[in-house]
Amino acid sequence: MNNFSTKKISKVLSLLVVFAFLFSLVGMTADIQAKNKETTNPPMKREIKDPPVYNIDQASERLANMFEVDKSTILNYCVEGYKVRELYIIGIITKASGRSFKEVMALKTPDNNFFTIAKELGVSQEDAISISEELSLEEVVEYLQIDRAVFDNLVAENYRYRDIVLAGIVSKHAKKPISEIVLLKKINNTWFEVAADFNITVNGLLYDAENFDEYMSLFSKHPWTRIGLRAPGEEPVHRGPYDGPRGRIR
Repeated sequence: MNNFSTKKISKVLSLLVVFAFLFSLVGMTADIQAKNKETTNPPMKREIKDPPVYNIDQASERLANMFEVDKSTILNYCVEGYKVRELYIIGIITKASGRSFKEVMALKTPDNNFFTIAKELGVSQEDAISISEELSLEEVVEYLQIDRAVFDNLVAENYRYRDIVLAGIVSKHAKKPISEIVLLKKINNTWFEVAADFNITVNGLLYDAENFDEYMSLFSKHPWTRIGLRAPGEEPVHRGPYDGPRGRIR
C-alpha cells in the first residue's frame, strides 16, 4: 500500500513538473511577442505641422510681438529648422513658466519634445489653453483694428463671436464703428446683405473672411477662431454647441 502511494505521488509530481514547464514556455512566448510588438509598433509621437503656405517674415514678426522677443531671434530658430507652430508652443511655455525663450530651448534634446518640457516646467494643459485663447483674442482685435474693450463689451452684450468678426470686417470697409455695424444685422437678414449696403460684394466678403480664417489658423488650431463663412445657399459649418473659446464667447 505504501509502495503504491509512493508511485502515485511520484506520478503526480512528474505531471506538475511537466505542467510547470509548459506554462513557462507560454510565458516566454508571450514575453517575446510583447517585445516584438514594442519593437514593431513604437510609441506614437505628437508631430507639429505648419500650414502648407505662409509668409515666414510675417509669422516671425507676429511671434515676436506676441512673446516680446526680437524678430531676429525667431528667424534664427526658423533657419535652424524649427516650425513656427513649435515656436508658438515655446512662447506659451515661456509665458506660463516665466522662463525665457533661450532657457526653454536649452531643455530641448533629441529624446524629448516641447509637450514633455512643458510638463517638466509645471505648465498644465489648462494653463496652455488659457494663454493660447487669450493670445488668439488679442490677434482678433488687432486684425480687426478695434479696441479690446469694445470687443469685450460686444461679448458682454451677447453678440456672437462670428457676428463680431464679420461686423469688424464690414466696418473696416465702411469706415464706421463696429458698434454701429453690428446693429445692422437682424434675424431676417444676412451679413451679405449688410455688406451690400456698403458696396461689398459677396465674393469680397467671402475673400476677407477666408483671409481672416487663414490668418487665425497659422499658429492656433482652436476651431472657434475661424468663422467658416460660406456663400449664400451653401451649408454652414457646424461649430458645436457654442461659438467661442471654451463657451465663454458665444
